[in-house]
Amino acid sequence: MAKKPSAVDEIASSIPERQRLSWEWRVDDEHRETLVEIKAASREGKFGRHKITAARAISEYLKRHGIAQVGPQGVLQWLEKP
Repeated sequence: MAKKPSAVDEIASSIPERQRLSWEWRVDDEHRETLVEIKAASREGKFGRHKITAARAISEYLKRHGIAQVGPQGVLQWLEKP
């Protein structure tokens, strides 16, 4: 007869593994060009000088169009990457 798993083992096995890739790497290939355009526009100053306001608008756009579920802080971090 198989040994019944302990409570700790059962809980530990139910926790999903941490995703290693940040959100921009999990976006479908069909949306890659959109991300490139958004980042370029941001670097060119097309979204104004208030980074958090732009990040909120970008986050909402990405959610509305089903591209990514990412909040403003995630967008800010992405925009600051080279």
